[in-house]
Amino acid sequence: ATDMQRIRPIIWLHIPKCGSAFQTTLAHHSCGKLLPEDLSLLNPDREMPFKNTTHVRTPCMYHGEVVRWNSEPEATTCMWNMACGTPRGEFDEQPFAHFTVYHEPLWDLSMSAWGMPWASVPQISEFYLGKVVCMFREPRQRLISQWNYFVQIKSPKELLRGFKFLVQCHSAAGSQMILGMRYGQCDNAGVPTILKVMDRRRAKQAVQRRLRQFGFVGMTDDWAITVCLFHAMFGGECLPVEFHKLRKGPKAREPSGYNVTEYGLEDFTSMDDDMFRAAREMFWSNIIRYGVHRGLCRRIICSKAPEAFGF
Repeated sequence: ATDMQRIRPIIWLHIPKCGSAFQTTLAHHSCGKLLPEDLSLLNPDREMPFKNTTHVRTPCMYHGEVVRWNSEPEATTCMWNMACGTPRGEFDEQPFAHFTVYHEPLWDLSMSAWGMPWASVPQISEFYLGKVVCMFREPRQRLISQWNYFVQIKSPKELLRGFKFLVQCHSAAGSQMILGMRYGQCDNAGVPTILKVMDRRRAKQAVQRRLRQFGFVGMTDDWAITVCLFHAMFGGECLPVEFHKLRKGPKAREPSGYNVTEYGLEDFTSMDDDMFRAAREMFWSNIIRYGVHRGLCRRIICSKAPEAFGF
């Protein structure tokens, strides 16, 4: 298999407030010259760059079933696959198994009783885990960003429940999504559902076992190196537009992010801390394995965007 085929069909696991702009890299990697080089993508469900309406009239298959075009996110995934030139190809030869801005968990039959509105694929196997692409962010930074987002959009439900409840309820968001449960699913006291299903030790082991089989993990705080690593692992042209981080949260302090002390989270720990440490370990292991460093990225892999790696 070529480098590009090894990650196909891509399953984009989108943890909230964790690198939506990486969808730009995935789209360009999958569609290549079919996309304008300067296309920035924040929402693949709404920002379809293709105007050919014949796509909409073409029957679309998603995991062996015909999909209605008003059925998101399956329709979005199918639309991108057809737009990228594979309308009738074998499923495993298509660019995407799941590509949408929505925050849907990976399917896990053992967790299905806890309720999932959608899932990325009908049943996650070891083969499909090797196709998962996911971005990770330091958990406290992610929680603060999520709260500020709810404040920004004036979400009545979240504002009524308050910051402390959100922090507790969403503290295992990434872990729950990896194990097939909706993010932010918790009881009335804010205890994440995953900790009602199993103790933290078992949950940690289950998350890490699954995460270590992912095809790619990236770090929002190491954006340039993440983009470069993805191309080092899976080929494709590295473009300047991939370094335009499109969504910056309010009140963020660059480059160190939010001041966690201002939010009372300096001593806060969560289950997602375990997940983040495992993801970061995997990320740096791949950096070493593929020999990625800023000089290599600047001169060879991402030579069209040398400024992203310093001069």
